[in-house]
Amino acid sequence: KARIRLIAVSPAGVSVVHTENYKGLAHTRRPGPISDLGPDELHVGRRNCADTVANVCRQVDAVRAALRNSPWGPEVPVHAMLCLPRAEWGFASAIEIGEVWVGWPQLVGSRMQAPVVMDSRTVEEVSRLLTDSLPIA
Repeated sequence: KARIRLIAVSPAGVSVVHTENYKGLAHTRRPGPISDLGPDELHVGRRNCADTVANVCRQVDAVRAALRNSPWGPEVPVHAMLCLPRAEWGFASAIEIGEVWVGWPQLVGSRMQAPVVMDSRTVEEVSRLLTDSLPIA
């Protein structure tokens, strides 16, 4: 079960935003021996955040399922975002792990504004559909 705390519907599409207050340096690691490195994993400090990234992906899947039978269906982009307001970033920019964008609060707003793919009427209709389709816990 994926508990979604924040969904933002904008002209750029639907953004599923998950926030965690992890402290430490945000970075990626590729586990495994040098001859067979695995996929990138998100780490904050010493914490392996692979489960958090997987949880965000489950949340996005739930939103896509709600939109699947709508008139817009696959035309509405659904973005996965993990916001880490207390993490340290050093010289790093935002990180992408698979389809999950990972960054800090100041970048989230600009990420939701471009590119424009929906008009205001569609934004309102998609918002209403998600409100009606997804259970409120």
